[in-house]
Amino acid sequence: MYQCQKCKKEITACPACKRHIKDKTSRIINQITGVLVVITIIFVSLEIKIKEETELAMKPFRQAAEETKKKEKIKEASLPKNSSESKKQSKNKKKAKSRSSGKEGDFRVGVWGMLRSVIAEEEKATPLEVRRDPYNLDYLTKIGNYEVIAQYLFSQNRLSGGCYILIGQRIENYQNLRKNTKLKVGEPCPSWVKLDFQYYEEFASPVLNSVAAADQFFYDMYISMASQMGAPYATSLRDLEASIERNEKIESVIGYERMLYYSWKTQRSKVNFYFASLKGIPYFRLEYLSKKSKDGKAP
Repeated sequence: MYQCQKCKKEITACPACKRHIKDKTSRIINQITGVLVVITIIFVSLEIKIKEETELAMKPFRQAAEETKKKEKIKEASLPKNSSESKKQSKNKKKAKSRSSGKEGDFRVGVWGMLRSVIAEEEKATPLEVRRDPYNLDYLTKIGNYEVIAQYLFSQNRLSGGCYILIGQRIENYQNLRKNTKLKVGEPCPSWVKLDFQYYEEFASPVLNSVAAADQFFYDMYISMASQMGAPYATSLRDLEASIERNEKIESVIGYERMLYYSWKTQRSKVNFYFASLKGIPYFRLEYLSKKSKDGKAP
């Protein structure tokens, strides 16, 4: 208890002490609040940093998982096939059979050695009047989202091969890709590719219009073929295949007008996959040939 010197009364605290106590308490509260704010900021910063580091660490695993799912989808797709065959195969997961022979098709509805007239009767895709070789049969069909040309090849009126041809759009400033790589992969663009351009460029796909689109189609098709038939027995890159980066292959082919090929063998067929470019326009050809054909390569 305190006694006021002026009124001689006992009081619990004099006004001065009360003010002092309040001021001191306020400062203590402010200090505690400041410390809590600093601690909160530190914890929030640590939480953000941990989330960022976790996201960075998990990124490769997510990408790997996405790539695995993508490969599984491509593997299940069993490319190439037209839309009508796709519906049938999705039900029973068997290769299409020729209605006349009852055998599994070597190329679409065709079996090696089948007569040209039988192919013309059985194939249901849209026929094309414009043909590089009037003796062959050309049709417009689809691989995935891409419209492609399906071409039946004949020797002495009998089916000896078939191929899918996909031509893209001209990539602007394609020569600038040479700044990214001085490597010229594969082989120079051959004359038979130039002939295909003369006859089929009017059917160029509007979707295949960039380096990224060409890269995606090339590797989707390669993965699909490799998943069905294993590693190719021959490539245009030979021992350099493993040492050249993915982007270098694409940019070199488009920038320098080159061609890559990959070849496989099955019990009945030789399979060649070509990726070329002419004046900045991507070109793809997936080719199936009877093992009885002469050289097993494109004309």
